[in-house]
Amino acid sequence: MKLDQLLGSKTVEQLQDMLMFWAPGQALSNSKMELFRALRMEMVRPNRVERCLDKIGSLQRGVIRKLLRSEHLGQTVNVLAASSAARPKSIEETQVAVNQLAMNGLVCVEPAKRWETFGSARVALPEELVEPLRKATGIDNRRWREILNLADHLAARPPEALAEALEPAGVDPQEPVEDLAAALARHACANRFSGLSEPLCDLVRRAIEEKAGLVPIGRLPRMAEGLPELDDEVLGRWRAELESNFVGTIGDLSLLDFGIDLDGKVLSVFTEVVETWLSHPLEHAAEPPDPVGPDFLLDLAELVQCARESVARLKMSGALTAPASDRIIARMNRPELPLMGAYELLELRVACAERLGLVERTGDILAAKRSAWDWEQRSYEDQANSLFDLIGFVIPFPQSEHHHAGLCGAASEVLREMAPAEWRRTGSVAGLALRRYLVGLGGSGLRQTIARAVEKVSEYVLPPFPGLMQLADIIDRAVVMEAYAMGFIDISEEGGRPVAVRVSEFGMVGTGAARPAERKPGKLIVTPDFEVILLPEGDTTRLRYEVGQFARHEKVEQTYHLRIGKDRVERAVVHGLDADDQIGILREHAETPVPQNVEYSIRNWAKRVSVASAEEVVVFELPDERTLNVVAELPEMSDLVVRRIAPTALALRQAPNDRDLIETLRKLGVYIR
Repeated sequence: MKLDQLLGSKTVEQLQDMLMFWAPGQALSNSKMELFRALRMEMVRPNRVERCLDKIGSLQRGVIRKLLRSEHLGQTVNVLAASSAARPKSIEETQVAVNQLAMNGLVCVEPAKRWETFGSARVALPEELVEPLRKATGIDNRRWREILNLADHLAARPPEALAEALEPAGVDPQEPVEDLAAALARHACANRFSGLSEPLCDLVRRAIEEKAGLVPIGRLPRMAEGLPELDDEVLGRWRAELESNFVGTIGDLSLLDFGIDLDGKVLSVFTEVVETWLSHPLEHAAEPPDPVGPDFLLDLAELVQCARESVARLKMSGALTAPASDRIIARMNRPELPLMGAYELLELRVACAERLGLVERTGDILAAKRSAWDWEQRSYEDQANSLFDLIGFVIPFPQSEHHHAGLCGAASEVLREMAPAEWRRTGSVAGLALRRYLVGLGGSGLRQTIARAVEKVSEYVLPPFPGLMQLADIIDRAVVMEAYAMGFIDISEEGGRPVAVRVSEFGMVGTGAARPAERKPGKLIVTPDFEVILLPEGDTTRLRYEVGQFARHEKVEQTYHLRIGKDRVERAVVHGLDADDQIGILREHAETPVPQNVEYSIRNWAKRVSVASAEEVVVFELPDERTLNVVAELPEMSDLVVRRIAPTALALRQAPNDRDLIETLRKLGVYIR
């Protein structure tokens, strides 16, 4: 809104109140035109604007700063109130602050319509006050993408200035701006930010590795001791250093439009630099003694079997009872992991099995579904692919409702791009995923989603916006830890602390990047006491899965040790792996002949198994066989019929409820009761 429009909408009394605020010593007139002219002259003077800002409260100054940082210099009251520290009364308090600012003429308010919820009023700055307010607050007018991304930063510079800045780096300014940004980021990282002074160089490294390259200025003193006072002079010098070395910038950034609690002056390392630095592999990391591999996949099958045997009893809350949990955990290949406890791991398995449609909670038991049989017939690769697609979506995270899918998608993309056996520093997956997610905010439609979401809140219900570190932590817990538990990534530890991650061999299967034909088959030795020793050569991951279907993971001592047992052999038969299949796997990979007693026992145990099929059906019965023959041939019945169970009875998947089918049956004289 233009300042003239704002002043023209005020009454004489309101203009007099405004003049007392802007020019306290000036005589008041009763003429609206004179008041208009006086205010018009006073309100565009930078020193007056600065003096008026000093007179208002901190909450009101905060509203002004948020508006200056917003992309369109306007926000709803709800968005202005939302943050990670929001309270039930935050909207009401923000509304009071906005009303006071409007009385003083610092903002324009478009009132909420009668049918709109409290807090949906839109607040904006008068156009003529924007530059004086920027000067008074020190907030620059760069777009958020120019502060985040080197490509956007370069594109915003005049061609002559850009060519001059690029000359020392030896980069051709005629290249596409994305290529320029990538080349400059590699140059900056290759020289390890040599053009930066201390302590700025160390701050940049720590910002990338610990904070995804984005740190509010107020938090910098917590990251390093002995920093100078971060006044405008120091920050201006640091900004010049960062930008001249194409490493980053210091600027005012707001992501409130996108439902993220970031609004203030930040140190921003450009996204391209963060990508280059965090994508660099580590030279060395300690090998984990016992990688998870395909054990999570095997334990899912064991969990389904527990559900079939009705040992998975539930509490009233729907959670497994303690005795049921303990019984199931005792049957797992991996009862627990170094970085995940037994009960947390079991909860993840159950949630996974539910998402895959293998089990369901019915009454007081966790029951296996019919679709679990279809899952068990799928190939090793198909199962791994489906499991990988679940990463991040198994356990819900309500605090990231609007961001979760995008964050997990970005993290999955990072995992798919990682080279096999390449170690990266801990936090690199979360950092890379977070920055990629932020880069894509503009075209994500999230701004509109957040606008609709905050319109629904009432005076006493305000969902807080998550901060950047909350989002990074969600990636770490929802993606990295789930991928670790599922065996898709390996984590290297030092002193019980994670220091590096890599995509595992099983992870390459999950992403579809594995090439089984290029790997030699794994080798094993079977001992007479039913122990299977996997030799450290060839495709041991696939062999662990194949043998693990009828042998239990026992220990790791340079090599993997599994043990064949009666229960495992019988369950493998139930899942479709008969005695010949099991013995065939052992013979195909054995370095020495398989002991006769082992083969004999497997055949003997398998021979005892009779697989019964139990299913729920609807019995459709008629008095005479001839009428049923006609009904069974109806095209509308084809999808319903499971099988004919008697001359006068059909087993149906469900009772007929299609209107056309029921009408056809009536024409045949068949009525369903």
